[in-house]
Amino acid sequence: MDERTRQLIRKLQAEVAQLEAMVAELEGQVAKLKHQNERLLLEKLRLREQLEEARRAEVRQAAPFRRDERDKIPPDEKKKPGRPIGHPGSCRSLPDHIDNTIEVPLEECPHCGGEVQGRQALEQIIEEIPPIRPVVTKVITYEGWCARCGEVRSVYPLQTSLGQGAAKVQLGPRALGLAAALNKVHDLTMRKTCKVLKDLTGLRLTPGGLSYALTRVARRVKVEYEQLIKQIRGSPAVFADETSWWVGSPGWWLWTFTTPKETVYRVDKSRGSQVVEDVLGKPLPIFKTKICLD
Repeated sequence: MDERTRQLIRKLQAEVAQLEAMVAELEGQVAKLKHQNERLLLEKLRLREQLEEARRAEVRQAAPFRRDERDKIPPDEKKKPGRPIGHPGSCRSLPDHIDNTIEVPLEECPHCGGEVQGRQALEQIIEEIPPIRPVVTKVITYEGWCARCGEVRSVYPLQTSLGQGAAKVQLGPRALGLAAALNKVHDLTMRKTCKVLKDLTGLRLTPGGLSYALTRVARRVKVEYEQLIKQIRGSPAVFADETSWWVGSPGWWLWTFTTPKETVYRVDKSRGSQVVEDVLGKPLPIFKTKICLD
């Protein structure tokens, strides 16, 4: 074999080795792409399942409040509904008063008019809410001039203000108390409180008017609030805590000061000890005494 043939063989062998390396590299890329393709297929199936679950959730009743399937208790671990077997019976208690008594006689058979024998009285007590209609009271007071005292006027206990014109119509104490209970105790918004008052009692009130009315209620109960603060200050121990609170914007805090009998709430922009001192008072100074022995 001459030199030219050997060179050609060596060249062909180098090209074959180069091609084999390229094939090995391509095979690696194919395996990598195959693995990525399998992973993407699994991700596609997972996302499709989530999409179908979201579509089903949109048409289910109360979907936003439904518990996740993974959080539900298995059927074999659920407790039986109702109270335990053998529990004492319970029923509606008898009311403490009877407003009306209605007797429906049975003098004859209601079907044929014949004589009825062995009659026995059957009692049933029905508790019902009467139709609610606002009681509207027009209060006429007078103002005048006293030569000794100056300007004087007559007053009525239920008057909330001396406003006239647009401020002529006011809410009474029971209506204000119900509005405050709905908004502050039962956590209804201003708009929902106004809607409940309108739907159930016929009282028409705007959210802005309700807000001003509750501000007036707060001013009127300020004396009772300060009395509560005096009571907790006299308690041997007071438990205090705070949590973030929204007052038109973040950055406010709701403080609670609790004893076994009283709880005082305070909304403040501060989270510092100054709030505690304002409510409970400044701590008493600690006096150090020195005893000298002769």
